[in-house]
Amino acid sequence: MIGTVTALVGNATIRFSDGTSRALKVGDEVQPGDVVITAASASLEIQPADETSFVVEENTELLINEELFGSGTSPLEAELTDETVAAVLEALASGADILDSLEAPGAGADPGNNGHGFVRLARILLDLQERGIELGEAESQLEEFLGVADALRTQPTPAPEPEPEPEPEPGPEPEPEPEPEPEPEPEPEPEPEPEPEPEPEPEPEPEPEPEPEPEPEPEPEPEP
Repeated sequence: MIGTVTALVGNATIRFSDGTSRALKVGDEVQPGDVVITAASASLEIQPADETSFVVEENTELLINEELFGSGTSPLEAELTDETVAAVLEALASGADILDSLEAPGAGADPGNNGHGFVRLARILLDLQERGIELGEAESQLEEFLGVADALRTQPTPAPEPEPEPEPEPGPEPEPEPEPEPEPEPEPEPEPEPEPEPEPEPEPEPEPEPEPEPEPEPEPEPEP
């Protein structure tokens, strides 16, 4: 690990050595080979291990590597160029706005970046104070700048706006169900054939009348 993000204003991303990227937030660690990318009007502060923290300004792509911290010069000291110190000292002597001295093109910053300007100015004033340089009236402003810097350090990272969900594609209209075929009409049952009329029973033949018994012949009279 090289450092930790301790303050973030606006939106920033980190691109890893494998090509993937994601949004940065306070507390994230940066490793050698990572690339820190700040958007417009954004800035962040990185606190290296055992070194002075530094600010990454807006619209910046910064490759994190050992050379950033291996030269023996801290990132803050790198910011304290003769031109920057001269601009701050001139503002102290003239009573001008010290923050404007950092926003001047010659001081190495773009106008309007007050978010990281407060952090940067507070650290520069502290460094000048440690060097024994009289800050004059700026000492009364130093506590205010430090308070703003602490507030920026604890400012929560705004959550990215969720991407709108794509509208669902309309499903295909269902095909109409085929109309059922009409059932065939049942064939009419055949009418039953009439039963044949029974043949009349033949009348019984009359029994023949019995022949009359012949009258018995009279017995002959006996002869006298």
